[in-house]
Parts: sequence; structure tokens; C-alpha cells
Amino acid sequence: MARKATTGRAKAAAKARKPARAAKGAPANLYAHGMARIAICAPRMTPADPARNAEEILKGARAADKARAALALFPELCVTGYAIDDLLLQDALLAGAEAAVQKIVAASAKLFPVLIIGAPLACGPALYNTAIVIHRGKILGLVPKIYLPNYREFYEKRHFAAGDEATAKHLAYAGQTAPFGTDLFFGASDLAGILAGLSILLGQASTVFDADPNTNPSISEMIAAIGMLGIGLSARDHATPEAAG
Repeated sequence: MARKATTGRAKAAAKARKPARAAKGAPANLYAHGMARIAICAPRMTPADPARNAEEILKGARAADKARAALALFPELCVTGYAIDDLLLQDALLAGAEAAVQKIVAASAKLFPVLIIGAPLACGPALYNTAIVIHRGKILGLVPKIYLPNYREFYEKRHFAAGDEATAKHLAYAGQTAPFGTDLFFGASDLAGILAGLSILLGQASTVFDADPNTNPSISEMIAAIGMLGIGLSARDHATPEAAG
């Protein structure tokens, strides 16, 4: 009886280790057809509380990881909250945001998706509304927003400088030095020749449109940009994106 019980436990353990089968009609590998799953995350934000927001962001990141998404996209300024007015200029808030980003970066080491989050980032005397691209414990790049809305309830120019005015090429932030600029491209290290760029327009739109309505992209341009982002960041199950310059 003891021998039979031991054999039964061994079979049960082997069955538990066996990967679960894909649902009927679904491919076993999500990326077998060269397409990428992208998660659009909308965490519950607390204004001016980067520590709590970091926890909410990580909840979304872990959910995206469980779903095997290649990329998890979060709103602009999700680390601090968007509508906090002149609190954006407080050193205490900026320090808290940097600490929160450092925590998110460390936690990303065990996660599959590329994470794109948003935070205010100081460079010299200027402050930038920045998209931060993170993957597996590394900041791949920092992309400052170029077009700052300054009409009706939006007055980003009061707090932020336009990204195309920045002269720095690299920036020390959250314990790492990362490429900084509006013309960064990201490529998968195991997919030669595949590159993707990040536009803050689609990356973190609490405002989808540019400050000048005459420069707004067409729907087809937006769809094309989203397609480029998805293909470039992970066309296979084990792609490892890296900043390409």
C-alpha cells in the first residue's frame, strides 16, 4: 500500500508540473504567428502618492505578465497622477516618484512584459512629462513628451518643457543611466533588424491630441504607429528588447 501511495503521489506531482493545455482552437504559443499581445492598463491612481501608485502599477504589470502580454502600457504621469497642478514642482514629490520608479524597475526583473509608465522627470532646471520604458529590471529609455497641451483645462507648459528642447542624451534616474530623448528606438535582442519607436501620443494618452489641432494624426496614422510598436517590441515568446540608440 505504501508503494502504491508513493507512485500515486509521483504521478500527481508530474501532472502538476506539466504545462496546461491551451484552450481548444487557441495556439499553444501566443507569439507563434508573429503577433504581439499588448495590455492597456488603467490602474486606480491616488493623486500625489507615488508609493501607493507604484503598488497599483505593479498589480497591472503582474496581471499582464500572467496573460503573457508582450507589453503593458500605463497612462502618462501614472506614478504621480496627472492633475496635481503645482505639486509637480515639489522636490519631495519628484524624489518620491523616482523611488517609486526604482521599485517598479526592481519588480520588473521577474515579469515578462515590457512596461511603459509615466512620471515627471527633472533634467537640469527643466521638468519633463516622461514615458519610462522598463524591461526585466532595466530602464531601456526615457522619452519626454514633445507636444504639450495648453488650452482649456490643460496647462502643461506651466510645469513641463517640451521634449524636443532637451539636449541630454543619457540621464541618471532611479539608480540607472538610460538613453534620454524623443528619437529612441527599441529592438528585440533575439530578433535582428526589428526596431520600434515610442510616441507618447499613444504611449500615455490622458490627452490623445496634440496642442495644435492642425498637427493631430489621422486614425490610420495612429493605427500604424500602434502596429509598429507591437511588432517591434516582442514578435516571439522570449524576445528581450534593448535600447538601440
